[in-house]
Amino acid sequence: MIDDTRLKIACLALAIGAAAPAQAATFVIVNNDEPGVGFNDPALVAPVGINPETTLGEQRLFAVQFVADIWGALLESPVTIEVRTQWVDLPCTQNSGVLGSAGTTNVHGNFNNAPVANTWFHAALADSFAGSDLNFANEEINMNININVDGDPGCLQGATWYLGLDDNNPGGTVDIVPLVLHELGHGLGFSTFVNPSTGARLPPAPGEEGLNDIYMRNLRDTEVDLGWDEMDDAQRADSAINDPNLVWTGPNVTANAGDFVGDPLAFSEGFLRMHAPAPLEQGSSVSHWASSDAWTLLMEPSLSGALFDEVDLTIDLFGDIGWQTTVPTDVLFTNGFE
Repeated sequence: MIDDTRLKIACLALAIGAAAPAQAATFVIVNNDEPGVGFNDPALVAPVGINPETTLGEQRLFAVQFVADIWGALLESPVTIEVRTQWVDLPCTQNSGVLGSAGTTNVHGNFNNAPVANTWFHAALADSFAGSDLNFANEEINMNININVDGDPGCLQGATWYLGLDDNNPGGTVDIVPLVLHELGHGLGFSTFVNPSTGARLPPAPGEEGLNDIYMRNLRDTEVDLGWDEMDDAQRADSAINDPNLVWTGPNVTANAGDFVGDPLAFSEGFLRMHAPAPLEQGSSVSHWASSDAWTLLMEPSLSGALFDEVDLTIDLFGDIGWQTTVPTDVLFTNGFE
């Protein structure tokens, strides 16, 4: 039986000050916008959906911090996680657009208390193991949000961001909550540092041999029956476009995937499939779950309107890569890792 708190985090409870666990992670949104732009936009707006702020910039900042606090309530870390955030011009057409992007600002390996040697970790995760800020003055995550979702008919047919926090966005709006949950998921560890085009692992320095990363150590190709840490570059590049055979083998996801995804087509040899289409989708392949109209998960390549504040199997994947969590993920990191 899975704890219901893993299925959906109650934003309203967080908003009214529900007590967070003592070791819950602290997130700080670092405003990286120019004056008058993004978080600094002075346009007057009415409060909406339990978001009390009355300027557009303040309302944006309140919403993004609110969503970051959802992850903060689920993850444990003694080190503050800073998220450098800016509202920027991202591609958008009438029918599709890039809503946002995020990633770690640094990678770390062989740090104090690292659970695995010669392995890359995302900055926030590495900090949590080390018990100190390995980034020093640098933020742990960088996040972009598309400022073009502002009523322009040339962008998503005039859609605007819904900055309310009540899962009640009207038609013609895009809910900010699942977008920020998704992008922070990437920054916290839901991505590989392997170049999916070439299969090359990230090296410590130019000319040196690349290292495994903690994410790719949970990837396997069921057709060739090899993990990504067992493959050479060419084999990893082939696997990145080998749908439906690229899967996640981490024990937490494997134990719980059936409770979230009932369709057998989501699995290969009992493991949940990853996004591995041919041709390769740069920036999307490998670092998302496989997608289908038959299931909906937060970390699919495209966000579904059915999502609000559901973190589903993302928290299980975080357990697989070593995050300590405030909710059960059934299988401890150390029990499933070799």
